Amino acid sequence: MADIKIIDLGWLSKDRTGTQATNMVNSGTAIIVDNGKVSLKRAISNDSANTPGSLSYYNTNVGSAGATKYNVELSLHNNTAADQLKLKHLSGIDNSSTYFGIDRTAGVKAIFISDVTQSYKSLVELLGDSNTSFHESSEGAADAEIGFELPALLVYVQKVTVTADPGDSRNKILVILECIQA
Repeated sequence: MADIKIIDLGWLSKDRTGTQATNMVNSGTAIIVDNGKVSLKRAISNDSANTPGSLSYYNTNVGSAGATKYNVELSLHNNTAADQLKLKHLSGIDNSSTYFGIDRTAGVKAIFISDVTQSYKSLVELLGDSNTSFHESSEGAADAEIGFELPALLVYVQKVTVTADPGDSRNKILVILECIQA
């Protein structure tokens, strides 16, 4: 199965314009989300204009449509150096000049897959785009952050939650991402 990765792209727009931020999680290198899962959440709130006690008909109108959100859930071991490092990069350490936290850095993030040849298709692969400003073209690009034809979702990080149970050897992390792709 292909790995799902999260990368801090550092650009302030999905068009990859302007200046790239200097502070990026893991220095702009992708973090592999192994043993994790991705879920989609979307909702629409309805507004009805009916008057209680009247016999009049009412219309139900869409009041607002929320942006698509992706939840990335990971379970990281407390006793492995690689998982401890992922925890530091994702959650951050206060006043650290190395571990900022993925929700505390400016700019666009992406979740993408590492391989398109697997028969099992992840949610990211099925719903992602392989032609963004951050992808290399078929001719290649030295400065592209995401490889050619690797589906990706461009997102902002909305929230990071870490749950640590003293009786458990794992930390559970939830990263809520808001999709910014059209």
